[in-house]
Amino acid sequence: MKKIIITSYEDACLATGRISNSLPDVSMMPLKHQKSILAYCMLVITLDAIRDNWEPDWLNSKQRKHYNWFDIVPDESGSGFVFSNTHSGYSNTITHSSIGSRLLFETEEQAIFAAKQPKILALYKDYLLLPPKSERRRDFIKTVLE
Repeated sequence: MKKIIITSYEDACLATGRISNSLPDVSMMPLKHQKSILAYCMLVITLDAIRDNWEPDWLNSKQRKHYNWFDIVPDESGSGFVFSNTHSGYSNTITHSSIGSRLLFETEEQAIFAAKQPKILALYKDYLLLPPKSERRRDFIKTVLE
């Protein structure tokens, strides 16, 4: 069986047998946070598939853990959200929370691959940034699931 290359949430669902529209109901959350919560759910499922369900071992200070860093810069498209770099570290003695463990990667290559996929980059953006006020409507949130 051919291995699926994960470039989107839909690919991750296909590879793992998940139903792509089976996301939590976030209607009780403030509108400005609904898209972020859905994007986070989609992002952790997608990154799990890319990492083949690898999880960081926080008791192993020799294990490198990689994460992506993004910048907001003006650009022609108006998105302004771009992949900047991949960072990594070994230490389990520092309590630093710049990124959650669910968004870490086993290898730098996996991190860079994920950050350079347009649909995955869009999930990071939706998770990390507040949507413009014009997108804070219930009918807009519904389109995230379509």
